[in-house]
Amino acid sequence: PSSAMVKLSFRLVHNQDPKRIIQCVKDHVARHTPPGLRAEFGRSAAAGGALSLSGSSRFIALAATVLEETFGKAPAYHWNG
Repeated sequence: PSSAMVKLSFRLVHNQDPKRIIQCVKDHVARHTPPGLRAEFGRSAAAGGALSLSGSSRFIALAATVLEETFGKAPAYHWNG
């Protein structure tokens, strides 16, 4: 094909700077783009930082209450990131 497109998505963890990560990716792609090809980057759709909530957070407790009232069972917690 004469052109190709890729969408990248990253899940950041605590203390990672989204702007720095985007720049690192751009630098990496620039270093590895074969001669005769061109890599372009569009605007980043989102560049928000990581979010971490404690299991004892009032927001988690409220969400758990709503889920239990809605579905009749306490939620099962699965933390990931």
